[in-house]
Amino acid sequence: RAPWYMKLTLLKELQISYQFNTIKIGRLFGSSSNKLLLGSVDGKIHVYAASYVMNGQSGLQIIEEDALETKGESIQAMAVDDMVSSSSGLDLVTGDAAGNVVVFSNHQILSRDVVVSPVTCLSLERDLGGRPALIVGDRSGTLSALSPLERPQWKVRLADNCVGSFPHSIPGYSPSLSAPYPYDPSVRCVASLVYEEVIDGTPSRSRLLAVADGGRHLYFYSAGQHLHTLTLPCAINAMVPGIFIPSSKGGTQLALGGDNGIIYIVDGLVLSEYARAGFPVTTLCPLNLASLTQQSGPIYDHLLCAGHFNVLNIYHNSNVISSLSTP
Repeated sequence: RAPWYMKLTLLKELQISYQFNTIKIGRLFGSSSNKLLLGSVDGKIHVYAASYVMNGQSGLQIIEEDALETKGESIQAMAVDDMVSSSSGLDLVTGDAAGNVVVFSNHQILSRDVVVSPVTCLSLERDLGGRPALIVGDRSGTLSALSPLERPQWKVRLADNCVGSFPHSIPGYSPSLSAPYPYDPSVRCVASLVYEEVIDGTPSRSRLLAVADGGRHLYFYSAGQHLHTLTLPCAINAMVPGIFIPSSKGGTQLALGGDNGIIYIVDGLVLSEYARAGFPVTTLCPLNLASLTQQSGPIYDHLLCAGHFNVLNIYHNSNVISSLSTP
């Protein structure tokens, strides 16, 4: 069957006068519409609202409506989710270059934690019972599970679970103190997945946390307990859950964006190649476009891909179905 194609259109180009590191979109603090959030190098979160106006002609307007002060350093990561289960809507979590983790609820700072080194990624994960945990990865390779206003749930160091790969099997490694140290222990990205298996003839479902480091490893944890490590062909910059390819294994799949320009799929802890972008992939986003495709049969997620190339690509079943060139 020939791939289904769609057209992407650039609606607005926003000129920014400050430097920023990270972008998020979400319905912040009970808002009825999505907000554009930019985390800047001066520790601020700039909040933008979009609207269509009619002044002789229609057009998309994007206006800054708020700036949240973290009172910290350069913002490295953000997450938007329900942290406290209150009526104030979704909350905002930020992590900065000094290791500060700040939770905003209803426009106010709710809590502040500090991890051992600069924050590299943030994600709010829940177990099958719905219990939340804020997962914080940092540059030292430490993974922490935090809860606002509570003690940390658990903390692990990825290098402790890098069996057979840390550090002596890394090409170019030397124990000499003056030699370069090529292994990157930092936490690159995290994602949760539902893993299905059959134990003694009985189907079992569990929620796992997948963690990628800078040294070509993908770790799997459950409530802070290490279960498995995969060695990858390259370092991974982006990782998202979804259902992307046909499978008989059930559970959730993971799409991985690699430094080598290849997108991989992890299905049942098995790695396979999905598509070749040609240049390092830095961002992946799963899209549910089933209502637009009008196709019969199994429905698989679309995958928005960006990286070290001036094109946004949307993949479906390993095929590029849409592209948008960027400035």
